[in-house]
Amino acid sequence: MANPQIDINLLTDLNIGAQTDLPNTSVDATPAAIIGLLKQNNVLLNSIDALLTTPVLSATAATSTKQSDGSQKTQLVDSGGTELGTVGNPINVTGDGGGGAVTIADGADATLGAKVDAKSTATDATAISAMQVLKQISYNGQNPSSTPVTGTFWQATQPVSIAEAQTLSTVTTVGAVTAITNALPAGENQLGFVGQTIQTMAVEFTRDANNTAYVAGDQISNATSPFLAFTNIARVNGGSIEVIGIEVITDLKSITPKIRVGFYNVNTATLSADLAPAQELYADESKRIGEFDMPALATAADATNSTCSRKYARTNGIPLIAGAATRTIYADLKTLDAFTPASGQKITVRLTYIVN
Repeated sequence: MANPQIDINLLTDLNIGAQTDLPNTSVDATPAAIIGLLKQNNVLLNSIDALLTTPVLSATAATSTKQSDGSQKTQLVDSGGTELGTVGNPINVTGDGGGGAVTIADGADATLGAKVDAKSTATDATAISAMQVLKQISYNGQNPSSTPVTGTFWQATQPVSIAEAQTLSTVTTVGAVTAITNALPAGENQLGFVGQTIQTMAVEFTRDANNTAYVAGDQISNATSPFLAFTNIARVNGGSIEVIGIEVITDLKSITPKIRVGFYNVNTATLSADLAPAQELYADESKRIGEFDMPALATAADATNSTCSRKYARTNGIPLIAGAATRTIYADLKTLDAFTPASGQKITVRLTYIVN
């Protein structure tokens, strides 16, 4: 079966060459076209065929040997009478020859490209070489993107927007499934928060410069503010904590008053001045969120070397909720017993609490 005709414009590929190229005997690094090498091989084959047809060999002769069937066999023999062309006595033919691997010069094939081609991200009809594609694949493998995936990805039966899922604001489904459109509000609703954490926070204030004695029921304060601010103690605005322990400690030793610690969600409740009888207004009811009466303060057994009076009390859990626009909870102190303070006396209140 004859091979189909293949029409190739040889002038367009310098590696293949042109039909008019002459035979090429190059065997080194000299550039050579495939047509020239093929023609040189053809010349060599014609030369070998001519040699076999009309051998020009020195010291040879033709002999004729009668075969067992009566026919005559003609063969070439060397000068010693030994037949040529056998395994033991081959005919050695030397001369020019071609062959070897055929390569395409770097960049000669526009589709393959050149070694120096830069990587390319083109994905449309832009003309790029195979080398550019391979370099881009290698680059992507060595430099994975760190940019989060954005946009919207859809499934055929349950489309979910990634942007919406990330904010948990809207999840849309199809069919008989009801859409969820309520966003999680700020406050106590949260994801990724397992269990509860126990923390502590301490606030100190300093009395004014006097040592006027307190009587039972007096406000303990200073000229700056009657409130101790536990700043950002809640996790979020309007968040809540549960106080499980309170410590009151002062730098004046050997005093034993019992102290009432009150809690507020704002610092605008009306409180009395320092040393004045404590007052409470009905209008401030929504601002008061809890209170706790401490046991009497005490000083360690070595009163001579001690420098403080203190008391820690464990509560049954006092739930406190911050104001709607704040994470801060406020406290005040009232004495339930008479005692004589020191001028500039320091008092610290420490809360141990669970963060909700």
